[in-house]
Amino acid sequence: MLTPQMQIPQFYCPIQCKIHPAWRDVDESSVRWLLRYFGEDAETRRYATGRMGMLAAMAAPQAIADRLQIYADFLMWLAVFDDGVIEEGDQATRPRELAARLRILLRVAEAPEFSRADDPVAESLRDIRRRLGNCASATQTARWVSAMRGYFFDQVYRAHLCVSRTIPTLEDYTLLRIYDTSMGVDVAMLDIISGYEITGSEVESAGFRALSELTCLLVGWDNDIISYQKEKTRAPSGQNVIDVLVKERNISLDEALMVAMRLRDRLMHRFVTLRDQIQPNASAPALHYLQDLASWIVGNLEWGMRSNRYRKISNGDFAFTVDEPARHRSAAVPADLVDGPLDFPAISWWWQPELATGGSGSPIGA
Repeated sequence: MLTPQMQIPQFYCPIQCKIHPAWRDVDESSVRWLLRYFGEDAETRRYATGRMGMLAAMAAPQAIADRLQIYADFLMWLAVFDDGVIEEGDQATRPRELAARLRILLRVAEAPEFSRADDPVAESLRDIRRRLGNCASATQTARWVSAMRGYFFDQVYRAHLCVSRTIPTLEDYTLLRIYDTSMGVDVAMLDIISGYEITGSEVESAGFRALSELTCLLVGWDNDIISYQKEKTRAPSGQNVIDVLVKERNISLDEALMVAMRLRDRLMHRFVTLRDQIQPNASAPALHYLQDLASWIVGNLEWGMRSNRYRKISNGDFAFTVDEPARHRSAAVPADLVDGPLDFPAISWWWQPELATGGSGSPIGA
C-alpha cells in the first residue's frame, strides 16, 4: 500500500523549466479575480493557495504579460470548475444535469454576449472569453471554442463512469484522459497568449496533432500520479491511471504506481524523439508552439510538486513531501526503455515514422 505521505518517484523529463518573470504579480491578480467572482470561503481560500499564476508562467514563460494574466485566470477557473463541478459538485454523478449545465457554459464560450449573472461559473468564464476575444484572431478563437466543446463532452462521459461506479479499461481511460484534463483547451491558447499564430495546416498535421495529444496525455497522467493522495481523500472515483491499473492488472497500489511511471516515461521519450524530428522543418510559429508544449510538460511537473492544489488535502495534511521539486524530474533515462508504441489503437499511430514528415512524405512547414 502507498503510505499516507506518498513517495513520488523520479520523472524522466529532459526539458529545462523556465518561468515568466511577472509570475508573482500574475498570481496575486488571479487570486483577486477569483475572489471577485466567487467570494471568500474555505474553498476559495484553498484555490487561492494553488499558485495558478505560477503554473501559467511555467507553462508559457514567453507569454505577453497581460495575456498571461488571462491564462492564469482561466487556469484558476478550471480549478474551480474541476473541483467544484466535475469532481466534487452535486452534478458530478448526474450526467443529465451536468450536460444541461455544460450547454450553458458552452454557449457562453461561443457567444460572450450571453450573460448569466446568477451563475458565477458562467459569468467568470464569460469574462475570460471576452478578454480572449480582444487579443485572438477569429481562427484562434474558433479553435479554442472547439477545444472547450471536446472538453465538456468528455465530462459527461466521466460523470457516467462515476455514477455507474465503472472503472474503465486502461485503453478507454487513455482516450478519456487526452480530453478530460482540459489540456486541449490550454494548448489551444498557447499561440494566443504568446503573440504568434500557428497555421491550421501545421497544427492539424499528423505530427503536430500527435505532439499536442502526447502533451495532453502526459500532463493528465502526471497529474494522476501527483494528485493521487489528494483525490483519494477528497473525491475518490477510481478515475485515475493508478486505480485503473490496480483493477485491470490485479496488482498493488505500489506496483501500479511503478507501471504508471513506466508508461508515462515512454510517452515522454516519444514526445522528445518526435519533437526533435519535426523541428528542423517547422516554421517560426510552429517552433514556438513546440517550445510551449515542452514548457507545459515540465512546468506542470514543477508546479505540481509545489502547489497546495495537489500537496494539501482536506484535513490540512500534506499528501506528499518534497524538498526540491527539480529532483523529481531528474531521472537520467526513462523507467521503460522500450521504444515501441503503446498497444492502444487510439494512440499507437503516434509512433508512426512518417509523422516526422507530416504523414505524407512532405516536410512539415514546407
